[in-house]
Amino acid sequence: MKYRIFVVLLVFLASFKLQAQCSFNNFFHSSLTLVENQTATAQCVQGGQFVSIPVVTGETYALSTCNSSSGGDSQITAFNSTNTATSVAYDDDTCAVFSSVSYEATFTGNLYTQVNEYNCVSSTTCFTLDATCISCGSGPDVCSYALELFDSFGDGWNGASLAVSVNGSPFNNYTLTNGFSGNFVFSISPLEEVVFSFNNGTHDAEISYNIYKNPDLNNPIFAADYSAGPVPTGDVFSATCGEIPIFANGFEEIVP
Repeated sequence: MKYRIFVVLLVFLASFKLQAQCSFNNFFHSSLTLVENQTATAQCVQGGQFVSIPVVTGETYALSTCNSSSGGDSQITAFNSTNTATSVAYDDDTCAVFSSVSYEATFTGNLYTQVNEYNCVSSTTCFTLDATCISCGSGPDVCSYALELFDSFGDGWNGASLAVSVNGSPFNNYTLTNGFSGNFVFSISPLEEVVFSFNNGTHDAEISYNIYKNPDLNNPIFAADYSAGPVPTGDVFSATCGEIPIFANGFEEIVP
């Protein structure tokens, strides 16, 4: 009986939480400039405010409030600056009570990314808005990888990190210093080998992550969830960039 009541309660809460896009409020917060493969952040975006973000047709952008730490329940609604009557992207509760959405731009111009407190209200609650172009720099002369890092407790990775080396040389360490999630993008040259290694922290059971390779940003090439253990140390995955063709005897061979 308790189990049935619990299930009914979950269904009720899910239906109660269902919410369509928020309408545009026209409360300007700031503008962000996106640099290839880097995340730009707008701090303390209050409920009802929007951030102007330049976008290019065909590129894919990640918009997230998942690294917010000031409480509240956020929603993201994005608009084409030339037509704010209808949203082009919307999310609520992808990462616990915070929001994250991926949007492939259908126009070139400014994307008005509005943050609201649930239920589409204005408030003085501060949210952190992260914006990343996760496909920029992924042309035929580079290989671009996108990382999604998650922490189920919301306090970051507690010293753990995902280390990346390229052709045997250290490239970068990726981690969450706080919050529930973060997105990162980096690019390497054709035929270079990339190796991902996991460095342990103090609460690894809270950690999961996905690795994507352009142009497929929907299906990860590698995924890990350490909530059930065991937690590895050292190398966890490797891949070789092979987006350019090699021509042999007049025929095109695609390097795997």
